[in-house]
Amino acid sequence: TPQERAASIAAKLNLIIDNDYFNIDWLVIVESLNSTDIVYQDIIVMSVSKVDELWMERTQLELATEYLEIIKINILKRIEEKSLSKQLTRILFVIGISVLLYIFILLINRLYKKIKVALIEGSSLYNRLSINNYSFISKEYFNRIILLLIGFIKWSLYAILTYFYLVASFELYPSTRHLTNKLLQMVQIPLKNISIAFLNYLPNLIVILVIYFLFRLLIKGLRYLFKDIENEKLKIPGFYPDFATPSFKIIKILLYIFMIVLIYPYLPGSDSNIFKGASVFVGILFSIGSSSALSNIVAGLVITYMRSFRLNDRIKILDEEVAALNA
Repeated sequence: TPQERAASIAAKLNLIIDNDYFNIDWLVIVESLNSTDIVYQDIIVMSVSKVDELWMERTQLELATEYLEIIKINILKRIEEKSLSKQLTRILFVIGISVLLYIFILLINRLYKKIKVALIEGSSLYNRLSINNYSFISKEYFNRIILLLIGFIKWSLYAILTYFYLVASFELYPSTRHLTNKLLQMVQIPLKNISIAFLNYLPNLIVILVIYFLFRLLIKGLRYLFKDIENEKLKIPGFYPDFATPSFKIIKILLYIFMIVLIYPYLPGSDSNIFKGASVFVGILFSIGSSSALSNIVAGLVITYMRSFRLNDRIKILDEEVAALNA
């Protein structure tokens, strides 16, 4: 196969180049009866056959001459890479990027310490989380979260710098260049897969956003409509003003449920068995746990729409009127 042929030629060239007495002028073309060979002393490096001649539509000698030039150019590059000056240049470059890595790590450490002190000592960010002097979390816990966050950013920067340092170092030496490709693939392949997945999902995401904003507009319009009914700006025969608020809340919940039903098929992984199983499980839990709550809701709806009680009605216990129903 072409791969086996290339591997055989590469192995022979490596054997020749590693010889201390290697002489590039000993690489010559030798024509024989059935092929034209590139030869180094008694080693046939490669042969150009009549099949190659037919496929490439050029003579064997022309092809062999072209291949010999390519081989010589790459051998000279290999020899240059092995030269003392080239080795010293590589060592100096590795030292230089190592010093740069060290400097960047020092800068990140100093910046990390300054940010940590500024965030912990400064109370403005913490105060923004407080509403009417009530805080959702304690200051100590808030500081721990901030320290974890900036610590994660610091170590992420360390990882990125180390990654680029290794890529640059491995690329310098021919024997480690295959590791460079592996390091690049470790990042490129996941990023490529994520990008392709996002682009493929983009049409579904647009549909979800369109559905969401349409329902938001519909709910906003209904809110204004029911507000006018409640304020008696709009009168509908048989539909009382005190029906407006509960009716709007019921319709809003039903619209949100309908919106979720429409969005569900466009969610990522919605067609997977795991997603379907989890949805069924949540539905069963909800139906079992909400049976008493649903009966109370139905009872409340019956009381509301039967108008058993109305706003400003007063409650009488024994001979005393207690309070007015004003909500």
